[in-house]
Amino acid sequence: MKLDLIIRGLPDNYGAAIKSIAKRQGISQEEYLRRMIQREVSTAGEHLVLDSESKIRLTIAQALERNAALTEILIQIMEDTNGKQN
Repeated sequence: MKLDLIIRGLPDNYGAAIKSIAKRQGISQEEYLRRMIQREVSTAGEHLVLDSESKIRLTIAQALERNAALTEILIQIMEDTNGKQN
């Protein structure tokens, strides 16, 4: 099935960038955009996996930061307690 698209509302600099990139690749702007859309659609499932993995990494990183902060607080409490006992 053939699909024709009209995209409105893109900033002017996007059009200039698309024109420049297509020219450097020796293809038309239409062909450049076609390839870009094909690449995006063909890897859409991969992006979902990467997004999920990224969310997991972010969650782990945040948990590690919280643990590090709590560890610092505990160390400070222990040092304060030991200082009062001596």
